[in-house]
Amino acid sequence: METISCRFHNGLVETLVCLACLLRQESSFNQICLSGGTFNNLLFFEHLVHKLASHGFEVFTHSEVPAGDGGLSLGQALVAAHRVTS
Repeated sequence: METISCRFHNGLVETLVCLACLLRQESSFNQICLSGGTFNNLLFFEHLVHKLASHGFEVFTHSEVPAGDGGLSLGQALVAAHRVTS
């Protein structure tokens, strides 16, 4: 089971890094923000951050806000506040 899990997580990291590289070609953005409950998985989270950084991305992660629903709620509130003030 450990081998299957490792291959799954590594494959997911590689897929996300490839997607980020493709999006960078289209947009020239080099910054990525990672948050959400998925990133409570520390092994996956650290591996993805490392791989993105090794491909030259500036990676932002949660530090004062929870990675799960609390962070999502805060993000939604910020988007709503921006829309009201714009």
